[in-house]
Amino acid sequence: MLPQSDIAELEEIVGAAAIDPSQWQTFARRVREILPEVKVFMHVTDSVSERMQPALAEGIGDDFLASFISYYQELNPWTATNVLAPLMTPMWTEQNVPASTLRGSEFYEDFLRHLGESDSATGIKLLQDHERFAQLSFHYDSAQAERTHSRIEPLIRILAPTMRRSLEALRVNLTGIEHAYLGGFLQRLRYPALVLDKFGRVKAANRAMETLLDGVATIKIGRDGRLEFADGHLKTALADMTAHLSSSRGASQPQTRLPPTLKTASGSYQLAWTPMAASISHFWGVGEQWATESVILLTLNPFALSGDDQLKRLRQLYGLTPAEARICMLLSQGVSMPIAAQRQGVSYETARSHLKSIFSKIGVTRQTELVALLHRTFPGLL
Repeated sequence: MLPQSDIAELEEIVGAAAIDPSQWQTFARRVREILPEVKVFMHVTDSVSERMQPALAEGIGDDFLASFISYYQELNPWTATNVLAPLMTPMWTEQNVPASTLRGSEFYEDFLRHLGESDSATGIKLLQDHERFAQLSFHYDSAQAERTHSRIEPLIRILAPTMRRSLEALRVNLTGIEHAYLGGFLQRLRYPALVLDKFGRVKAANRAMETLLDGVATIKIGRDGRLEFADGHLKTALADMTAHLSSSRGASQPQTRLPPTLKTASGSYQLAWTPMAASISHFWGVGEQWATESVILLTLNPFALSGDDQLKRLRQLYGLTPAEARICMLLSQGVSMPIAAQRQGVSYETARSHLKSIFSKIGVTRQTELVALLHRTFPGLL
């Protein structure tokens, strides 16, 4: 058993993780300092609060982790035991699936053996219900299994209640936070907009989209969370779009684009999409390995706007002033900032001040990003 001072230190770190998720990584790192022969792995999944998914690994290389996530986790012979194991009770693989039974399997020969000194483990299941699953495990060499298990088992038995409380508290603390995808940009759009992952699942939607979805039948979110269109052409185009995102990570636009029109009882909309990098700020440790690296911003823009209506549209979408909207239009037409200032009848410094305000309201940092976003999200607008 570890010294009481070490246990107390680790319990304090786990307690702090209730409000600071980065403390889970601190915990794993400190365990490795105390027990260098141990590799630490933890993953929490939560279907209700996707922001609350701590995942960490200490002592496991990124390449091994990536291959486990992409393939070998499906071959893991410990999985069935983990699912059936009782909650809050330390588990020892040597009692259920001993290291000797792994040898010769694809999981062991192609993965575990190369990871090195990891064919035994002590772990604990902290959460399991229809919404969540959380498990922490410590991996080590089976040649030292009894000795290492005898040191870890008392530790996790003592820490388990604090770990669970921290996870429960963290869920409450983070559930009400605005979705991290694209920061607050999505909610700044006053017309319907949503974010899709490479599987076509809706990861976030603004209030305008939620209102639209409540009142129409031509577009909806299915039971599995995927976006669904009633129109067959839109279904096909959406499938092409998500397949492209999955294969190319959203690096460029595919040849097939969404048809321009979605007809609803409330009017017709032009559909435009933009591949974007998803924020992974709601993941920590190795959680980004599970995060969708590219997403699709899909916007539904009302038709029949021209002339002065275009200025009004920009103002409504982003909360711009009339002067800021005119600057946007001029820049989108390829006009330089000095010329835009001249046409507006203001000084260059005033025009630059307008541009800074535009950046802040729209959520971009460079002029090229602004122009690209306007052209991609609203093709043919300006």
